[in-house]
Amino acid sequence: MLSIKFMVNLCAGAAVLPAISILLKNGFDFSHVLKSLAIISIAVIVSGMLLPNKSSNFITAKQKSL
Repeated sequence: MLSIKFMVNLCAGAAVLPAISILLKNGFDFSHVLKSLAIISIAVIVSGMLLPNKSSNFITAKQKSL
């Protein structure tokens, strides 16, 4: 499990540099890069809140088994 987390972090870190270089080559400045990173982080937080947590899954599975 730890190696999967390591690979996800490594791939995300490796994807940042090409994404920023594409933005900067297309005429965007660094403030646009920061705004895009803020929008992505807000999307990650919202999606994390929308995902069900483990306790609600456990309760619904227990109710179905009864």
